[in-house]
Amino acid sequence: MQKSLSILSTLSIFLTITLFGFTVSDNVNSEKKKIINHSELTVTVDNDEGFNFFEEAIYEPVKGDIIFKTTEKVEQITVLQKNEKLVYVLPVKTKKIIIGKSLFEKGEYDLLFSLAHSKKSYNTKIKVF
Repeated sequence: MQKSLSILSTLSIFLTITLFGFTVSDNVNSEKKKIINHSELTVTVDNDEGFNFFEEAIYEPVKGDIIFKTTEKVEQITVLQKNEKLVYVLPVKTKKIIIGKSLFEKGEYDLLFSLAHSKKSYNTKIKVF
């Protein structure tokens, strides 16, 4: 009897630690991933799929260019302010996109990259300082 209580207690502790590990790893994976991190702006994606969609993401401060190279052709980029107010719809029709930082005032924006031959889209968040 004593031995089965000890085994049960050990299993209970092991299960608790295992479940805690899953909870911690889920929280880590749900964190936004920065694809551009600069003192003037940051660009983040919500998940690995969004992260992998961008082959390259660069900010060139001298020119003020935000450059994206994507894995698939983008038809258009919809730009929304933080309160979801439509700011721009940019027709791009390419995999390499250059957007001037001058289009953005200080604040937070959502950029929705809509694909050319699919209904799929990828969302990024840009924060301009």
